[in-house]
Amino acid sequence: MLEKYDLIAEYNQMVDRVIESGRGSFFKNWDIEKLKDLSDEYKPMFSAKGIDIFVSHKQEWVGHGQGGHYEYFRWIEFVDRNEQPNYFPQRNADTKDEKCTIM
Repeated sequence: MLEKYDLIAEYNQMVDRVIESGRGSFFKNWDIEKLKDLSDEYKPMFSAKGIDIFVSHKQEWVGHGQGGHYEYFRWIEFVDRNEQPNYFPQRNADTKDEKCTIM
């Protein structure tokens, strides 16, 4: 898809930016707010060629008997609007609160 729409350079630039500034300072996990800011910056570049970008996330509780911990999952989706004009991600970070937990 990225080759089809000549978006390889933009994608590589975005990946570099995510690696350098999209992570949190303590655990080095992806910082959802930084990722949303980066996607807002890159959305117009991709949208001009018919591709939408979504930052998605979910958190899951993993039980360990009397305790447990949360695991966080974050990813970026690229959607070709010519192929999927009505697609909207189930776990979109812009519309779902981080505390919205799937168990």
